[in-house]
Amino acid sequence: MEGRAVDVMGTCPVLTVDATASCLEVAAQLTAARRHAAVVLDEHGALAGLLTERDFLTKLSLEKGAASATAAAQIMTPAEELVLGSGACSVDRVVRRMRKERISSFPLLDDASKEVLAVVHKGHIARQIFDALNQDGAGPTVGDMLDWHAGKARAGDVRGCATSLPPFAALSEAVELMRDAGSGSLSIFAPPLATHSHFVMTTSFGLFTEREYVASLPLLESRYADDVELFEVARFSRGNSKSTMRTIHDAKDVRRVRPEGIAAVGRATPVRDCLSLMLGNDLLYAPVTENKKPIDVVSLRDINLFLAPTDGRT
Repeated sequence: MEGRAVDVMGTCPVLTVDATASCLEVAAQLTAARRHAAVVLDEHGALAGLLTERDFLTKLSLEKGAASATAAAQIMTPAEELVLGSGACSVDRVVRRMRKERISSFPLLDDASKEVLAVVHKGHIARQIFDALNQDGAGPTVGDMLDWHAGKARAGDVRGCATSLPPFAALSEAVELMRDAGSGSLSIFAPPLATHSHFVMTTSFGLFTEREYVASLPLLESRYADDVELFEVARFSRGNSKSTMRTIHDAKDVRRVRPEGIAAVGRATPVRDCLSLMLGNDLLYAPVTENKKPIDVVSLRDINLFLAPTDGRT
C-alpha cells in the first residue's frame, strides 16, 4: 500500500462543525452523511477536536433534551488528546500508526497551515484490505478471523453476543451496558414471535450500535431514555441474509445492497464478502450466525487487526 494516504485511500471531504454547535445538530449531520466523525473547529477555524459516534455513546448525558443542550465542544475529544498525523504520511505508515495507537479515526494535517486534510477512518483501511483480497481471489473466512481473535483474547475482553438484551429493554439500559463493556454494539435476542404492545418480533435477533444511538437522539428530545425501547431504534434480521450475501459474492467490487434489516454472515463467509457488505452499506458491525442463530458480531476493527500490516507487534 504505497503513496500518500490522503491521495490513495479514498478519504471523503472533511465534515466540519463549530465548537458551539449542539450535539443534536452534529448528530443530524453525521446521520445524513453516514459519517463516523466530525472535525470540530474553534472560532478561528482551527482544529479544536474530533467528535465521533463513540463520543456520543460514552459521554453524552441520557437526560431528555441533552443533545440540544450540549455543545460539541463539551463531549468531543480535544485536539491536545488526539493522535495527529501529517498529510504527507504514506498509507502503510497511517495503517501501522492507527494499529499501534489503537485508534479508529486519524486526522491528517497540512504541515504548513495545520488544516485538516482528511480524517482516515478504519473503513478506509478496510477498503485497502478489500482491494487486496479482491485481487488475490480466495482468502480467509470469517471463521478463520474469529478463531484468530479467540487465540489473541485477553482476560476481560468482551465480544459480540456477550453484550445482549431483549428487544423490550430500555434504551438507557442498552447504553449503560455498552459503556460498561466498552462495546460499540449490542445484540438483541427474543424468542420467535415474541410480542409486546404493538410490536411483534418475528425474527430471532437484532443489533443496536453506536450509529443507531446517534440516529435516535432526536427521539430523546421529547422522551426519556428509560421510556424508549430497543425495538424502536435497533435493526433486526429479516431472513434475507443468504440472498443478500449471494449478490455480494457475485459482484466484482464493493456492492451497495442496502438490506432492509440486518444481513448476517456465517463462519464460512469469505472475509472479502463480509467487507463488501460492510463497506458498501456503511456498516461498522455485522452479526455472525450459525444454523440461523447469532454466535458473534464482527467489526471493521476486527478485520483490520486480523489483516492490516503490522510493525511486528500485535
